[in-house]
This record gives sequence, structure tokens and C-alpha cells, in this order.
Amino acid sequence: MNALLLPRRATTLALAATLALGLTACGTDEPEPTGSTPHAGATTTPAPTDEAPEDAATPSTPSTGDDAGNTSAAPRAVAVYFVGSTPAGPRLFREFRNVTGDALTEAARLVDGGGALDPDYRTLWPGMALDSVATGDGTITVTLKADAFTQAPDGMETDEAELAIQQLVHTLQAVAGDRLPVRFERPSGPATLFGVDVSEPVTAADPLDVLAGVNLTTPAQGASTARGTLAVAGVANADEATVQWRIEADGEVVLNGSATAEGWMDKLYPFETSVDVSSLEPGQYVFVAANGETGEGEEGFGPTEDSKAFTVR
Repeated sequence: MNALLLPRRATTLALAATLALGLTACGTDEPEPTGSTPHAGATTTPAPTDEAPEDAATPSTPSTGDDAGNTSAAPRAVAVYFVGSTPAGPRLFREFRNVTGDALTEAARLVDGGGALDPDYRTLWPGMALDSVATGDGTITVTLKADAFTQAPDGMETDEAELAIQQLVHTLQAVAGDRLPVRFERPSGPATLFGVDVSEPVTAADPLDVLAGVNLTTPAQGASTARGTLAVAGVANADEATVQWRIEADGEVVLNGSATAEGWMDKLYPFETSVDVSSLEPGQYVFVAANGETGEGEEGFGPTEDSKAFTVR
């Protein structure tokens, strides 16, 4: 998929924090991070406990309209994919969210016009397109409203339309815990979505073609931490598995270093480290992770960055 070249930088603070740990989608795609529990001083939401192994021989049981519980059930952590700008063009970034009720449907609704917590992320879905989501017969079935976006909205190019579909496919597969193909159905009208033919089930694209080269999980956007040690975790496809990081205050770098991912080149690999922030005064900061140094990065475009605003108290 060809993408438009767009710069990306996060500098603002959202009010809510996302989860520091998520569900693993089985298959050969990027792993969900494991063992990324924040340090004791960090303020986060509870981590999910139904995590599936990355290369599990038996996939975890997919969510359905019945097994995800009703709206009175306890919140469940799900990975939702949004779009952000990178030097290589628009790519997918993962954000963990709490949902209640049917996890597949609620995650899909966050994609379909919902808002990301990270202000650098956005959705390509205009909203009001989805009716329901369910699993069965080895597929995830998305029922679209009768005439919703058979053609692309004004200004949406073909590359963006295809990325929008991948945004939902990756989200639903992450929630289901399995790389099931996604079938799009509508009561009437052509078998197109945003002008793209969806008459056949859609599979996930190569992660290196659609996912951002680095994606922070911890610290979460808007997290609050006590002075001491800051836990850092995420996934990346970084040069020689080296993830560069820095902490900024008012645009100035106050701390920097690197972390080592579990691998590189063929997919996104987990990385984690601990950063001593005891020297930082209470206040607002931005943590930035990059998959290369200046002038390096994905396919000669320069490094991709992901950043999260957080507070030291």
C-alpha cells in the first residue's frame, strides 16, 4: 500500500490513560506486549488477565455477541487501532481501551467514528457505518448499514480507503485473539466499502506495510507517575533492535537512552525498559520512542516516533 508522506509529533496531554497491557492476537503478526505491568508509582487502569500466547498452537476463543457479556459486565481491555502520521505515510498505531458489553462491537464502534485518547491518532472512519459484529464459521462478520459509504467520502484516496479497512480488520482480529478473515455484509447495495471491493473476506495486510514502526504501550497517554522509576514498554521494528527514547519538557530533551527489542526486520517485536525519573521535577513531560536515530528508520524515510504525554507528581 502506498502512503502519503506526513510528519508526526506528539506534544499534548490527554486527560484519560489507556491500559498498559493487552490481548495477544495469534499468528505471525506483531505480538502484543507481555509483562509490561507499570511500576508501583504509576496510575493506570487494571491490566487484562486473559492474555493469549503469541504463538499459541490453539488460538484463544474469539469474542461473540454472547461471551463478551452485557453492558453491566466489568470492563475488558481491548486493543483498538487508530491512524497516525509517520515519515513513511499514514500507519496504524494501537491503543488499549476499556469496553463493556460485546467487545467486538464496542471496539468496532471506537474505530467507526470514535475518538482516540492520544491526540496524534485519528480514525479514518466517518462514523455511522456499522450495524453489528459477530464471529462464526471461521470468520468475523461485520454488518454495514444499507448504503453506508459504498463509495469513499470526499477527499479519501484509495490508499486511505484500504488503510481504513485494515484499521478495522486489525482491531477485530486483536479483540478476537485470532487472525480470522473479516467478511463485510450489508442488507442491500454494492459489495464495496469506501469504494473498495469487499465481496470476499478481507485478511490482515503485512504488518510492515500498515503498522507504525514503533508503538508505545507504557507509559499510556495521560499517565501519572511518582518520582522514581518509569516503566516503558511497546513494540517496534527498530534498526538492529535498538529503540531510541527521550523525555522532553517544553520541547527540550531532559533524559534520553535506548532499549533493546526482542528482534527486528521481519515484524514488530516487544521491548521494555525502566527509566530513572527521580531527577525530574514534578510536572508534565512527553516520552518519545523512535525506531532509529536521526536520518535512519523505515525504508530510508527516517525514524518513526510514538510519544505519550505523562505527569511526574
